[in-house]
Amino acid sequence: MIINLTGDGKGKTTSAFGTAFRALGYGRSVCIIQFMKSGNSGEFNFIKQLNKKIKNKILIYSFGEKELIAKNNKLAKELKMKSCFEKSKIRIKTNKDKLLAKLALKKAYDCLKQKPFLLILDEINVAVHFNLISKNDVLKFLKSALKKSNGTNIILTGRNSPLELIKISDIVSEIKSVKHYFDNKESRTVGPVKGIDF
Repeated sequence: MIINLTGDGKGKTTSAFGTAFRALGYGRSVCIIQFMKSGNSGEFNFIKQLNKKIKNKILIYSFGEKELIAKNNKLAKELKMKSCFEKSKIRIKTNKDKLLAKLALKKAYDCLKQKPFLLILDEINVAVHFNLISKNDVLKFLKSALKKSNGTNIILTGRNSPLELIKISDIVSEIKSVKHYFDNKESRTVGPVKGIDF
């Protein structure tokens, strides 16, 4: 199956990782590829610690820089104006970001050869939306995965999923934001909260 977790709400990656832990509970193998993330997150740290203690390892790879990236200068300025991001390093995408996204997709092909039960492509929808990789390359990968029919289930995460990726998916959940402190100028929180947001 292909599962697509998209929408502007919080919890897409969290849901995907919850599915990974569920699969592990049944002794299944899991591979996670993170697009546009540096590996500097609570979930990444936890998996590294967990892998020291369990037999079935979760393979996890991150392909990204520490800074937040915006699609263009206008969006970068808008993010910097929000109180929660004003101290964060935000920059526009570079050729290095494109290279890292291509390397992440290449790693996804490598993982697929190992026939994991679950392959998570975290933030791949955003990588496509930012034109770091083409939706045609992602569709080609997904069609290749379906042809091989090796029992690997794939989860795509990230907001702004292209319609073509939605159409090819078996399950699509749109996580809607009803309220988020990022958008509130009077928020009690100064920035993203470690352990909640990353």
